[in-house]
Amino acid sequence: MNKSSHIKYYCKILLICMLLLLLTGCSLAPVYTDPDTGELVANVARISLLKKSSVKTIYSTSTNVFYLMNNANVLASGYNENGILGQGNTNAYDYVVQVKLSERIKLISANDSFAAAVSDTNNIYIWGDLSWWDSDTITVTDENFAYRKFSFEEIITDISVSENHIAVLSKKGNVYTLGYNYGQLGYDCTAYNQGQLYNEFRRVETDQFISKIETNPTATYMISSNGQLFGCSFNTFYELGYMDTILDVNQIQSNAAFTALTTAGHNLFALSSAGDVYVCGQNSYGVLGLNSTLASAAALTRIPFGKDIKIKNIYGCDYNNTVFFISEDNDIYACGANSDNSLLTEDTVAAVLAPSKVKIGKVSAFYGMGTTRFYIDASDHLYTYGDNSYGQMPITTSSGNSKFVSPVRIYANVK
Repeated sequence: MNKSSHIKYYCKILLICMLLLLLTGCSLAPVYTDPDTGELVANVARISLLKKSSVKTIYSTSTNVFYLMNNANVLASGYNENGILGQGNTNAYDYVVQVKLSERIKLISANDSFAAAVSDTNNIYIWGDLSWWDSDTITVTDENFAYRKFSFEEIITDISVSENHIAVLSKKGNVYTLGYNYGQLGYDCTAYNQGQLYNEFRRVETDQFISKIETNPTATYMISSNGQLFGCSFNTFYELGYMDTILDVNQIQSNAAFTALTTAGHNLFALSSAGDVYVCGQNSYGVLGLNSTLASAAALTRIPFGKDIKIKNIYGCDYNNTVFFISEDNDIYACGANSDNSLLTEDTVAAVLAPSKVKIGKVSAFYGMGTTRFYIDASDHLYTYGDNSYGQMPITTSSGNSKFVSPVRIYANVK
């Protein structure tokens, strides 16, 4: 065999090997060590979102990210305190892992301490910090994964987790809550019951048919089927848009019809069908977007966006007092806490008091609940940016040490 034939032969072998690597999902990129077995795992953090399913939605907190996949699995990354990654341990992982739930999942919500998911059969699984419940009510699997399970006969259509309570919404328009009662549970709304723990779901006391829910640490918000806005809270931070303490589920007065809700602390952001955003409550770091440093807004007030700017989606983060707005033109605006310009806004001050455009271009979707943000650009490419202190970003190179990461593409299927 001559030299030219040798070269052709080895090129063929190399091509075959590369095809085999592609077909089996392997990679020549860096590998990661499984903390349980010590085995090397090939580039899992970067490509695991591609292997079996595409991404349906992403939910992030200040320390974790949860990926709900179209095959109904839940993947997770980040800080594993209290076992919130769902592996039956508190080990540190530097790659994305699959939460060890035994059912298909349709909804996910979380905070830094615990997570909650709703299955296709309307079972609710809660894992992570389970100190709310006695040990005899907690299920522990053979893999040492511990969870609290609740079963509903009604079809569950939404779930919202906050620092002190959990709310779920059924297809029948009923809202159920559990947790510590600071007026936000929607029942037993008296000062005598302040701080009391309710560790089973009970129905919120309202005769309204509810279509949307949202929670912050001290309030539960609801939109009725005709777009009216309701809330329950002790109203300590004026989060119901009134001056007085109110001990019942109350309508928050407005002439607008509302379609979406979010919170960014002890406050409310309500999106109207006309594309306007109304706010009330605590105004830390000027997060309400009213161009004001006042501590709070005691009445529901419209954010003065620029001329002809209409909003179609809103995303708030209770953990660091930030909020994002997507306009009908697919631009992103943000306001609130902006340490080291982590919002990537045109306005670079430490507290952005009025909505400022985020410098990431046009987007088709945005996932901005936590300190790690994700978005899909106009070309259907998935990007992430923000804080990566706990390795919550599914990227090959970890930035660690609270280092801010500029927008970087994730090679995952998002269609």
